Amino acid sequence: MSNSKNWLVLISGDADAKNSAVKAGIDLALAAGAFGQNVKLVFAGKGIKLLGPEPGENPDLHKLIGAAPFYDIKEVHVFATTSVPLEEIYRKDLPITPLSQSDWHIANAEADVVINY
Repeated sequence: MSNSKNWLVLISGDADAKNSAVKAGIDLALAAGAFGQNVKLVFAGKGIKLLGPEPGENPDLHKLIGAAPFYDIKEVHVFATTSVPLEEIYRKDLPITPLSQSDWHIANAEADVVINY
């Protein structure tokens, strides 16, 4: 029997340099992944700017998110509607997959743990 759970971690808060809650959410997702949990890391709302190609005001968070594959998080998801190709607006060092509204509902239904930062 496995102790692995499906985690859905949503980063949607303001990602300014003073927001420690967003960093805590990313830390939690990485820790869960490192300990064998199935983590779906989703960025939405104001949190999307953390996926920009340049670190901007958040170089430490930018590096932390870039480390996701080392914590067994194979891809990062973005919950946003855009007709612009993803590679033109998001960082290139990390697989970023769009999450449609129906995919969001499925991920929510499959999750054992849902956390929003």
